[in-house]
Amino acid sequence: MNVTYLQSKDNKKICSYNNILLHSAYNPQKEAERFVQTISADFEPKYVAVTGPALSYCIPFLRAKFPNAKLIGIHYTTEFLSDNADWDKVIFSDKSVQMQLYSYIGEEDASSVLFLSWKPSESAFPAEYRETWNEIKLFLTTSKNVLATRMFFNKRWTKNSIKFCNYVSKINSVSCDSNTPIVITASGSSLAGLLPTLKKFRNRFNLIAVSSSLYPLLYSNLIPDAVISTDGGYWAKKHLDVLEQFNVPPVPLFLSPESAISIELLKKSPVIPLCYGDGIETILLNFCKIPCVRAERNGTVSGTAAELALALTNTDVYAFGLDLVFSKGFQHTQPNSLEAQAAAKDNRLRPLSTRTGIQGFDTGSLSVYKEWFSSREPAFEKRFIRVYEANSPFSEHFGNIRELPHTAFETKMQKAAKVQKPFSVPKSGYIPQNNEKISELLCQIKTKLMDAKKQNIPVTNLDEELVLWIKTVSLGEYLTLEKTKSPVNDKIIKDFEDIL
Repeated sequence: MNVTYLQSKDNKKICSYNNILLHSAYNPQKEAERFVQTISADFEPKYVAVTGPALSYCIPFLRAKFPNAKLIGIHYTTEFLSDNADWDKVIFSDKSVQMQLYSYIGEEDASSVLFLSWKPSESAFPAEYRETWNEIKLFLTTSKNVLATRMFFNKRWTKNSIKFCNYVSKINSVSCDSNTPIVITASGSSLAGLLPTLKKFRNRFNLIAVSSSLYPLLYSNLIPDAVISTDGGYWAKKHLDVLEQFNVPPVPLFLSPESAISIELLKKSPVIPLCYGDGIETILLNFCKIPCVRAERNGTVSGTAAELALALTNTDVYAFGLDLVFSKGFQHTQPNSLEAQAAAKDNRLRPLSTRTGIQGFDTGSLSVYKEWFSSREPAFEKRFIRVYEANSPFSEHFGNIRELPHTAFETKMQKAAKVQKPFSVPKSGYIPQNNEKISELLCQIKTKLMDAKKQNIPVTNLDEELVLWIKTVSLGEYLTLEKTKSPVNDKIIKDFEDIL
């Protein structure tokens, strides 16, 4: 049944759904005012989100009570399009609410959102109500986990960025033909059965390998046109180290400055720097005048690779080994660069079968990545395709993302032209910045922090760049000081000294 529009006793438009009134039959404005009056919050919200607000009579009263907050309407139906302009952001529950909230708010401000529910809609849309609030819970949980990860790794990522700018020397640029399809390889177990297809048609597409899939490719004599790595952790570095083990020509590396990589490999590898435009790495890249390619930051390197590939070609992008599922046995295509280290710890009391069995339990850690792919826009879904073995279709599907059996992929490649242009070429004109000048920049930042502490300037009043440095080296401390509008303290200065 559709929404039915009626008129209240005071001649205001109201509506019902399944014969349940969504607004007062007498005075919907007074009802909305009372709804807002009952709201109590022990913090000053930056965002106020209302689920199922229907005709949005609550907006003027919310703006009066929370003048500094952004207002978000989360609708259970698309019936109320005419009221959307009054909200700062409108979200529909027919798509992933979690991802839409995360995209708009981010993890830092997740704790500054006041979530409210328009009660009449709870009864009229019970299934949508439960699903939406479950999505809100996932958004808060995901934001908490991402924030914890950033607090733990931020210093390491910053040190990686400084090392990157100090030692990168062979800058490359992309030169691929935009009419050539691109294949991305991830390290899911399905990649193994697809390697013969990749070898057979290797000259019909450009190949970008996510670093975790590099070992099985090189082991099978498949040299990618480029490797992408965006992770700043120890394990990501081990994936790239396999380049030293194979006698192959230098492979261009798509790297964000915060990526983990050995100094030796960084010095001698052709690198195509990636820039997210939202962190300290951008400041350092600009300071060192390092040319870069714009990339989108998200939770999975496969997501970054997908959006990068879609920007580099006008035709289709194919993903091989993008499983994102837990399975019995090895979770990644073998050989894998981390398996040798893990195998060294196997023993009679904890054999290989126990280790792989534990890895096969679904901990939910992949759900965020699957949600990201499942919530892409039509333009993404139109050109991004997952490839599988014809006799082994995917058990997990990502929203409207298309899936293609390898036999159909081979048919397409038979008709494709051979690749003519090199994927990457050396960039001329870049002069490496010396270490002393980067050290000088960092000392200037430290001086500014100490001056801000001495002058008791609240962190909320500092310039944007200085705030970014503080968030980078001491995010948890910054969030605490932000709420209390306190100045820089000794802990922030000490945390900054740790990266020098």
